[in-house]
Amino acid sequence: MSNLSDKTRTQLEKNFAAMSQKINDYLPIHANKYALMRDGEVVEFYNDWESAYKTGAKFYEDGIFTIQQVTKTPVDLGYFSHAVHIR
Repeated sequence: MSNLSDKTRTQLEKNFAAMSQKINDYLPIHANKYALMRDGEVVEFYNDWESAYKTGAKFYEDGIFTIQQVTKTPVDLGYFSHAVHIR
C-alpha cells in the first residue's frame, strides 16, 4: 500500500473503520453484498463488485472510494481489497 496517495490511504482507513464499526448492523440485510463507500459512509449496497465499481467510477472523478464486501470473513480481492483508485 505504500504507493497509495495520502488521500487514498485516509479514505481507505476511514471507510474500513466505519465498516468495522457497523458490520453487525449491515449483516442481517446486506450480507455478502458490496458497499460502495466514501468519507466513512456507505453510499449504496450492490449485489456485485462490478456494479459498485462502475457507480464509484462514474460519480467520483477523483477515483477515491472503496468497495467492501459485507462479511465478517476477510475477502482478498487483491489490490481492490485495499483501495480502488483508478485514474
